[in-house]
Amino acid sequence: MKNMVARLTIVCVSLMVISLTFTAQGDAKIDPETCVGAWLFDEGKGNTAKDSSGKGHDGELKGKLNWVAGKFGKALEFPGIDANFVEVPHNKPLDLTTFTFTLWVKIEATGNYQATLIKTADCQLENYSGYIYAGRNVFWT
Repeated sequence: MKNMVARLTIVCVSLMVISLTFTAQGDAKIDPETCVGAWLFDEGKGNTAKDSSGKGHDGELKGKLNWVAGKFGKALEFPGIDANFVEVPHNKPLDLTTFTFTLWVKIEATGNYQATLIKTADCQLENYSGYIYAGRNVFWT
């Protein structure tokens, strides 16, 4: 009986390993025609976050941001206090009505809320924004 259980366990584990081996790997593709901005924050030095989309919407680092080792090369560390952000100057192509917003962050802790993206219009009212509320993702326009 013990041999039967051991064999069944080995077969089940083997099937799981085989199924994981053939699992399709997915990736996301960015359409360069419709992308209005892509900031990787991987420069590693300086006060500029380059727009990798090629559209020229470079951002200026404000406050006390730190360049640190990231998951893939360099990354920006936002200390979690006010007045630390990347500012991208207003430009008409950034006035969006439909869009997809993606970010990769490592959060050590949250207060009540943390802004991840805020787009203001010329009058400084929010055009669209994204926040993390105490561990849950919230986004609105």
